[in-house]
Amino acid sequence: MQDRPIHATMAAEERDAEAALQPGKLSMGLVAGIIVAASTGGIVEIAPLFTIQRTVEIPADLRPLTPLELGREIHMREGCHCLPQPDDPHPGR
Repeated sequence: MQDRPIHATMAAEERDAEAALQPGKLSMGLVAGIIVAASTGGIVEIAPLFTIQRTVEIPADLRPLTPLELGREIHMREGCHCLPQPDDPHPGR
């Protein structure tokens, strides 16, 4: 093994000390990147909400469902086909 002069050893120690500070710089860059990405995503998600009234047309024949219609829609959506429905062509299935 070669003997290094003292000034070379001190320079190596200084480089090691500077390298130890690099993760701090890296983490600050990552934090800045996360903030930019989250802000961009938030704007992309929220911006269309301000224009929804201009882009969605409400049909003229739109009416709220009656409680019976709503219950049937929920029943069919949930997959509960065990009870015969009044309009079921195969009761008892």
